[in-house]
Amino acid sequence: MTGVQTCALPILSDPLRALAFGERSLTLAMQSREPFRVCRALALVAATRSAMGVSARGPAERLMRAAESLASTIDHPETVALARLAAGNVPVFFGEWRRALSSLDEAEALLRERCRNVAWERSNALYQGSSVRIFLGELADAARRVPAAVREAIERDDRHALSNMVYSATVTHLAADDPE
Repeated sequence: MTGVQTCALPILSDPLRALAFGERSLTLAMQSREPFRVCRALALVAATRSAMGVSARGPAERLMRAAESLASTIDHPETVALARLAAGNVPVFFGEWRRALSSLDEAEALLRERCRNVAWERSNALYQGSSVRIFLGELADAARRVPAAVREAIERDDRHALSNMVYSATVTHLAADDPE
């Protein structure tokens, strides 16, 4: 069962491969019958499916709701956070920024305040939340949040988190007329 719980999916860079790994992760999680793993896999596959386009909206939203429902029965902070992350990621891929933002913020707060060893998940919540703020034109709000996320990533020597924040950091610096 190695890899099911810590599977990092390249949703944006290679969505087809991400979907294949995600589906495999979900199959293994279902076979394990461990609710935590099932919830995690449901959340990841929901986000991955949504990256497949409008035709995948129905399945992505059903997976997202299944993750939320299961998370509510487990009542573990990480499963709730992952379900909230899925509830933010799914609408992002359909351009529903407002709908996504509160879920992404809730996920990030839960991951930061109540979970351990979730740097990858938190990095993704921060990245998506910053991007959504930029898409909504909330540049000042994004600019307030980005430096702390970059600082934390540098302190952890977390290259994944740093690469996630390049877009947000670049846009917020350009918006502040600070191209350097």
